[in-house]
Amino acid sequence: MKESENLRLRLSLGSLVFGILTALCLYKTSGGISFAFYCAGALVFFVCYLFWTGRRMKPESIFLSAILLVLAVCCAMTIDSGLRFFNFCTICLLADRILVHQFSEDGHWSVSQHLGQLLKTIFRILENLPAWFTDCLFKNKTPNAGGKNGGTQAASKAQGENVKGDIASVANIMQEAPDAADAASVSDGQTAQTAQAADDAMNSRTAQATDDAMNAQTTQADAAKKNRKGDTLSYVILGLCISLPLLVVVLIALSSADRVFADVLSRLISLRLLRTFFQNLIPILLYVLFGGMLSCAALTCFSKRKEKPLPEHVPDKNPVVAITILSVLGAVYVLFCAIQIIFLFGKASLPDGYTYASYARRGFFQLLFVCILNVLLILLTTEVFQKNRALRILSVGFSACTLIMNISATYRVLLYIQAYDMTYPRLIALTGLGVVYFLLAGLLVWIFRSGFPFFRYMLIVLSLTLVFLNLLHPARFVASYNLEHSEELDWEYLIGLGPEALPAVAEAYEDGELFTGKFNDYLEKMTDRWRYGSFYEKTEEELGDFRSYNAARQRIKEILEKYNYYVP
Repeated sequence: MKESENLRLRLSLGSLVFGILTALCLYKTSGGISFAFYCAGALVFFVCYLFWTGRRMKPESIFLSAILLVLAVCCAMTIDSGLRFFNFCTICLLADRILVHQFSEDGHWSVSQHLGQLLKTIFRILENLPAWFTDCLFKNKTPNAGGKNGGTQAASKAQGENVKGDIASVANIMQEAPDAADAASVSDGQTAQTAQAADDAMNSRTAQATDDAMNAQTTQADAAKKNRKGDTLSYVILGLCISLPLLVVVLIALSSADRVFADVLSRLISLRLLRTFFQNLIPILLYVLFGGMLSCAALTCFSKRKEKPLPEHVPDKNPVVAITILSVLGAVYVLFCAIQIIFLFGKASLPDGYTYASYARRGFFQLLFVCILNVLLILLTTEVFQKNRALRILSVGFSACTLIMNISATYRVLLYIQAYDMTYPRLIALTGLGVVYFLLAGLLVWIFRSGFPFFRYMLIVLSLTLVFLNLLHPARFVASYNLEHSEELDWEYLIGLGPEALPAVAEAYEDGELFTGKFNDYLEKMTDRWRYGSFYEKTEEELGDFRSYNAARQRIKEILEKYNYYVP
């Protein structure tokens, strides 16, 4: 059909353009702004595909797309490799979620069904990677495929059947006319008139049938011609993909075989340019191929295989198991929470051998682990086991104990920071505790309202938390906090934070809070880490590329140059 053929052509060209965008934005770039342009281009292509297929972007998809773009921009605002890794993983998760939500009716799905479909989509895309070639560029058009050529042949066949029917009708008229004349004993004049009428009818229908057959053949020929034109671009692309690598191999072989040819070739193209072209051509083609295949596979993996909607999830397991588990653990948690209230918050007299400082400043990482474990346990019991009044009461009590333990962990880590300064792990622990507060609130709502979209809530909380960390700049925040609150600054740890902390240190120096000698030693070590660190082993040409622009890296470079330190 015409619509499907147009969609195929648009998807083929769109995937090719996206492949070129992949090479432009990702090839030889080092954590710059080009990744944000790549993500924006992917979303634009996705919206175009929805428009071509008569769909609209759902509100949740729009919101998740906005978070995805913010995280992509944040990648160009930090040089923290750990943070950039989590940004990339979250962007992939959000893209997966947008695909699933856009092409599925997931309003009644449970948390396990959401997670299962996200994982299933990844395997769908991997399985569908050849679709750019098999379904778009070189699709095999057969009459049974329902394409334009098949439809034309079917129409021609139908018109041929009509022609046969017309000829048969004319033959019947010719046979019936003399019989009717004899039976009615009509005059010779009437018989002649009847025969003339039969001849006229036969000639008229024969001429009409001939015209219909010729029109059908013409229509079929035009359709075949259009199909050949549509396939020309596909074959040109295939020819280029095959010929360019072969051209590289042939030129290298001929240049090695004949010095005169090599000399002529070197005069036509400078050797440096030729060498650069040969070295970059294959990787660029691979990037284009990867981008085109990935985009086409992701967009068509749902439409290619129609599946039945998932049934509404109803917890059906016996709640006695969950009640037993929560009762056993809950008894221990009640005792633990009572001790926290009496000794930690109430500051009651501790047993001999304990001081309040040593008691309060330890155990927060263990408590964070137990709190996360409790959140997963409450999630599991709510998801799997049948609704039960006793189970609901125990879940609420379990959540309350988890909340008290989370408050205890928060209080302990704050005391520890006050005594021993801020560190990167302690900041991450505080962030994790904050996430637990939000997840506990969502779980309590979900316990009383089974229709609460907890998975969406959890995904949004985790994504926004990562955005918060990016905007906070953890290493810079840790350095700034310690410079402001520490009585004895740990310079070794400050150096260990890396160049990301340099803006905070330079600001403290400009405010007169640091000695010149200490600051100069710090700058020398930061310059060495910048110059020889594994993350910064990039050529000057690559770092000067606008695609690799990074706001944090640019600021660090400006600070080092301001104090006359060489930066490559």
